[in-house]
Amino acid sequence: MTEAPALAARGLTCLLADRVLYDALDLDLRRGRICVVAGPNGAGKSTLLRTLAGLDRPQAGHVELLGDRLADLSPAARARRLAYLPQHCPVEPDLHVREVVLLGRLPNLPRFGPPRAADAEAAAAALARLGLGPFAERPIGRLSGGERQRVMLARMLAAEAAVVILDEPAAGLDIGHALGLYRHLRALAREGVAVLVAEHDLDLARRHADDAVLLAAGRARVGACRDVFSPEHLGAAFGVVAHERDGRLFFEALPAP
Repeated sequence: MTEAPALAARGLTCLLADRVLYDALDLDLRRGRICVVAGPNGAGKSTLLRTLAGLDRPQAGHVELLGDRLADLSPAARARRLAYLPQHCPVEPDLHVREVVLLGRLPNLPRFGPPRAADAEAAAAALARLGLGPFAERPIGRLSGGERQRVMLARMLAAEAAVVILDEPAAGLDIGHALGLYRHLRALAREGVAVLVAEHDLDLARRHADDAVLLAAGRARVGACRDVFSPEHLGAAFGVVAHERDGRLFFEALPAP
C-alpha cells in the first residue's frame, strides 16, 4: 500500500496582481525524498513555499499536512509538524547561537513552560550536526553571513519536524558548505523527513534532488527531477540554450535575433 504524502497540494492556484503564477497545481511531497522548486525570477517559487507552509492562502485549492487540511490546524500544531526556513530571518544580534537554535524548539514546549532537558539536547545535537558547537556561546551578530545561515538551518533542524521547507538555503554559502547542506538534507530524508527546497543552482539541485517542480510562465511541471530538469524543459523555462555533458548542465544565451 502506497504511503500517503507528508505534504500535498491539491489544485493550488495563485495570482499575483492578476498574473497567474501557477494554476491547479498538484504536488505530493513524500517522506524520505528531497523535492526542489526552481524557475525564473518572479515565477512564484517563494510564494509556493509560503503557501505550502501555511503563510499565504491560495486563490483556489488546498494543502494537506500529514493527512489534515493545513488551514484547519492551529499555528502551533502546524509548527510542530512543519519547519519553514525563509530566505531572510531577522534575529536579535546579541542572542547567542545556542539561544537562537533553541528557538526552534518553541513549538514543542509546554505552554508558558521553560525549555526542558530534551529541548537543550535537541538544540545541541543540531549545532553539532552542522559543526557549530564552537560557536554556541558566540553572539550571532558576530558571525559571517554564511555562518548565520547555518545557524538558521540548525534552528530548523532542532524543531525535529516531519516536513521541512527551505527557501534558497544555499544562498550565501560557499561551495563546500552548499554541498554540506545537501548532505545534511539527504541525511534528514533518510531519517524519514520530507524535504522541499527552492534552489537557484540547477546543477546542484539536479544532483541532489529526487523530485522537482519547475515554475515558468504561469505553468508548473512536476515529476522526477531528472525528467523535469531536462535540458529541453530548463531551456524553455529560462529562455536559454541548455545542454548536458558528462551528467552536468551547461547554459548559453540564445542566439541574437
